[in-house]
Amino acid sequence: MKTSAITKKTKKKIVHKYYRWLEKKARLLQGTKWLLHQYKLKKYLDVCFRGTVQEFYDKVSQYDVISFDIFDTLVTRCVQKPIDIFSLLGLWVEKYYHINKNEFLVARIKVESDENKRLNGNATLDDIYHSLQSYFNISKEKCEKIKNKEVELELKYIIPRTDVVNVLSKLKKEGKTIYLISDMYLPRNVIDNILSQCGIKTDLYDKIYLSSETKKRKDDSTIWIEIAKDNQKRKYIHIGDSFTSDYKNPRDNGLSSILIANSWERYESSLIRYCKGIDRYDKIGDKVIKGLIFNKCLYNSPFVHKHSELDCYAYVFFGPLFLQFCNWLSESTKKDNINHVWFLAREGFYLEPLYNSFCKKKYLKKIITTNYILTSRKAAAIADMHSVDAIKEYLLNGGFVGTLDDLLDSRFGIVEASGSDKVYSLPRDLDKVMIALEPYKNKIYSNSKLQKKLYQEYIISVDPNFKNEKIGVVDIGYSGTAQYYLSNILDKKFIGYYFALSDNVRPEKNKQKCRACFFKSKNYQPDQNPWMLIESVLTAPKGQFGGFFEDGSLIFADSDKTASNKENLERFFAGIKKFIEDIFSLMSAETIVESNFSNGLALDLLKSFYWENVDIPQEVRHVFKVETTFNGGDGICKVFK
Repeated sequence: MKTSAITKKTKKKIVHKYYRWLEKKARLLQGTKWLLHQYKLKKYLDVCFRGTVQEFYDKVSQYDVISFDIFDTLVTRCVQKPIDIFSLLGLWVEKYYHINKNEFLVARIKVESDENKRLNGNATLDDIYHSLQSYFNISKEKCEKIKNKEVELELKYIIPRTDVVNVLSKLKKEGKTIYLISDMYLPRNVIDNILSQCGIKTDLYDKIYLSSETKKRKDDSTIWIEIAKDNQKRKYIHIGDSFTSDYKNPRDNGLSSILIANSWERYESSLIRYCKGIDRYDKIGDKVIKGLIFNKCLYNSPFVHKHSELDCYAYVFFGPLFLQFCNWLSESTKKDNINHVWFLAREGFYLEPLYNSFCKKKYLKKIITTNYILTSRKAAAIADMHSVDAIKEYLLNGGFVGTLDDLLDSRFGIVEASGSDKVYSLPRDLDKVMIALEPYKNKIYSNSKLQKKLYQEYIISVDPNFKNEKIGVVDIGYSGTAQYYLSNILDKKFIGYYFALSDNVRPEKNKQKCRACFFKSKNYQPDQNPWMLIESVLTAPKGQFGGFFEDGSLIFADSDKTASNKENLERFFAGIKKFIEDIFSLMSAETIVESNFSNGLALDLLKSFYWENVDIPQEVRHVFKVETTFNGGDGICKVFK
């Protein structure tokens, strides 16, 4: 028995050591691959053209004949990698022909590789689909429909690299001879349609070389041998994005060449990738998002190395997050059978129309009625100050530093001249503050009673049927304070929908439900978190809502600070709206569901913008500021110090 026990123990140790050895070897191999990748990337970027579009034009215009690679040089796709088109095709094939999407993706890649080996790299689209027909044992008619769908997707996702196309156009107008060259299985008619769609009409080039037609390729230099022979007496230069096919091979055959970085290589070397490892997200929606933000926006031009446009930053770093939130909100409210949604001020001012626009695109109609409700934690809390305990609870909701007069004004909406310049700090000085407030309690209670009455009248004027509706309230998050007080004021339960929540969710105390799109965490600190970025842009042209005057008219804080940022905020949300429109132009409404997107991608893009600042220019940074007097101070908190 003892020997057996020792043997088992020894075996366990051996197995444990073996797995430790395997892990170490895997890490070493992974590290080696990473170093090799970095070496190749550095080598690639070192020879890439670095300069302005004008400097690029000046350089290539010295030549008589200029040739351009097509894919990832003149045009690019709005997906992470070209094979992602096959993943999108797989979704369609699975739906209509019941072939597993992953099995189709693997088969599509394998068949193309096999056909290229069989035909020395010169497989055509027809060759590939003839083989796929046998692979899946489907009819010729079905196979033809799948092939046509692939072509349709290629055309749908293709966009020009605008600056490069403009250079080509300008060179042609100067009388230069222009060639287009591509190692590509797609047939000529499809390539012609792709080029035409991207603004490259037939009058902008003199000749096009496709490996599917010529049976000669760039990657094995067979096309360069022919071109070099045909252009011996003319100055010739080639432009492309592949180090071997477009840069090295032409030079090996006596031709000049310039390497320009494609969008993905620029991403690979960017701060964004190394901030949060964004390339680990690989759901199909993630791939389309990355295609849009990198290929269409950030790195579309090989000549722009730093952006200063606010709408560009909104598109890249905030568009995916708002898309994810709108998607989550639409699906969550449907599950909860919500028939009416209140978007709470000020966060709801831009969010409500954005959400309604999203729903119209996704469902082709407005599925849930919405209202923009004026509120703030200050205004809602003041209307619920009915006891000493209520006052204490309110004072502990967020810090404060200032005099008693400051406190009365910023927390209770009462303007007094106490004559005291003593500075209090909450929550540390709670007991002292309660003593100092003693002479003002009756005024606080009577004002609260009036505010509650006026608040109820305001809600009835905005949503007369609210008592009979199942209502969801939407806000940025934190503790759900506004929802908590609104429930007390209106004697109604809500379901709260938030970007993010702390673990101290106040509505749960009065038996309400709260849901968070991105996370709910006990370590959540809004003022130390990139959610301040969201709060800084989810605002309204008018200042913070402070409650009601006695005649029922509305009180707003000084709105000059917020109004001055209105033009910037409208540009910002135009960028977000453009991103969502682009997503819907590429993906069908039925595929824009939560399961096709990773929450982590949108969140990590936001975090990379906040924590690493991603080389943000000053004219963009100054837009991000939060206006509030709730905690004392001058009322402006800059997100980027």
